[in-house]
Amino acid sequence: MTGITAPDPAPASARAVWTRRIITWTILVLLFLALFKLVPSQEVLDEFRKLEPGVILRLMALALLFIAGVCLIDAAALCLAYRRLSAEISYGPTLAIRAVTMVLASFVNLIGHAGIAAHFARKHRIPPEKAGGMLIILIFLEIFGMIAVSSLALVALGLIPGGMEQAREGPIEMVIVFNLAAAGAFLAAVLVGRKLRPGPLLQKLRLAGAIEPLRLLGTTGIAILLGIKTLLAAWQIVLVRYALLIYGVEISPADLFTIMPVVIVVSSIPITPARLGTTQFAWTFFFHHLLPAPLLVAFSLLLQFLLNIARWAIGAAALPFIYREITSPPDKPKP
Repeated sequence: MTGITAPDPAPASARAVWTRRIITWTILVLLFLALFKLVPSQEVLDEFRKLEPGVILRLMALALLFIAGVCLIDAAALCLAYRRLSAEISYGPTLAIRAVTMVLASFVNLIGHAGIAAHFARKHRIPPEKAGGMLIILIFLEIFGMIAVSSLALVALGLIPGGMEQAREGPIEMVIVFNLAAAGAFLAAVLVGRKLRPGPLLQKLRLAGAIEPLRLLGTTGIAILLGIKTLLAAWQIVLVRYALLIYGVEISPADLFTIMPVVIVVSSIPITPARLGTTQFAWTFFFHHLLPAPLLVAFSLLLQFLLNIARWAIGAAALPFIYREITSPPDKPKP
């Protein structure tokens, strides 16, 4: 006799993947249709026609420098975090892995992070839920690093005579509310998260794996990682500052360091491929009082495109260095 076999879950999984893809691309199309109703597409094209080859080449060089810096800073955070999970992780191979996963991140940032967690789980015999949980913590710290930069800039403006009055020309009240809400969420996650147990709700939200890594990091580890992620956030703002100058326009450092971190956080909401659409809406919403909307749309599209080219180039250059790392057998189990 033959029993009734359970249905293969693969088709359902494949359907779920295709459903997500269709939804994200549909959202992308709708966002751009809405965007070009607010900002005439012809005016955006006119901005592109004004570009000179020398400007594009200088922006490309800046994008390469920026992605290299991101890899260097992020690899340090990865080493520190995963060593807390008793993994013997070296900086060199981690730097190469981070560079290669930049290629995946150019399409969907979370996939790039997932690739790192999968490699560490296999190579260093870290339980997958712990490896993934640590990546969740690092992603959240990256967001809070952005908020830290914006908050520190707001404090600095408050100490400068007339600084806050000048800043109020923009959406400063919204930025303050956003930062306060994010800071409250961060404190709640750190203080309460370490006392939680991985129950059914956290399992459903896929956050259960982050509980033990959060405890292992401790207050000191979290503070150091937040400092590294804050440095990473400041590095991104500096890139934007110099990219705008190369493009031929300027936004004051005060506006950039207070508003730009919020723009990056909002544009990183993973509802479209490669952050397209969300980035352009965030730029036009938060900076329309400083620069023309067509210029903001054209600049943000160009910068995204060049940054992706830089990710592909640096990722390809790092491939020869990770061959031994990914083909070597896993670490021996610790006694």
